[in-house]
Amino acid sequence: MPDLQVSALAAPTQAVSGERVPVSWTITNTGTAAATNWTDRVYLSRDEVLDANDVKLGSDVLFTGTLQPGASIEQQVEFTIPQTLSGAWRVIVATDAANQHYEYPNETNNILASGALDITLRDFPNLRVTALTTPLDTASSQPVEVVWTVTNTGQGPTSCRSGRTTSICRRTPCWTPRTSASASSTTPATSRPARAMSAA
Repeated sequence: MPDLQVSALAAPTQAVSGERVPVSWTITNTGTAAATNWTDRVYLSRDEVLDANDVKLGSDVLFTGTLQPGASIEQQVEFTIPQTLSGAWRVIVATDAANQHYEYPNETNNILASGALDITLRDFPNLRVTALTTPLDTASSQPVEVVWTVTNTGQGPTSCRSGRTTSICRRTPCWTPRTSASASSTTPATSRPARAMSAA
C-alpha cells in the first residue's frame, strides 16, 4: 500500500498579517504501492500538533497524478496570512488530508511542522467623516449638494477598493495615513439621505 509523508517543509520565519507568504513542501511515497490523486492542507498552529484550534490557510492543494513508491514531488503555494493574527506560529502541512488513501498502520506520519514563524500585526486604517456641509435651505424637487471630508486617522492605508453611496460621488481612489479626501454628492431633495461612504 502507499505511504505518503511530508518529507520536507520550507516556510518563512517572519511575516506581516494580511500579506502573502510562500510555502513549499515535499511529499514522498515511502510505501510499496503507487499513490494517486490526494489532497494536501496547510495550517497555522501555535504548536507542532494539528488540532481544531489551528487556522487553515487557503484552499485545499490537490495533486492529480501518480506517485510511485520511493518517488517524491514538491508543492509550492502562496498563502495569505489572516489580517488579525500575530505572535509566534508554525506552519503545518498535512498530506492525504482527506484520507483518500488507506495507509494503516502509517496514518500518523502525514504531518510535518515548520520552525517558528513570527507574525507582526499590520497597520490598519481608521476612516472618519471629519467634516460635513449641507445647504441651509432646500426646495422640493431641486438638487441638493452634500459635501463631506473623510480622514484616515489610522496608521495604515486603505486597500483602494471603491466606495459607494446612494448617489453620485467623486473622491480620490485611495487615502494614505493621516490624509484627507473630500467628496461631493448631488441628489434630489425628495430622495433618501445618502448613506455613509465606505472604503475597505
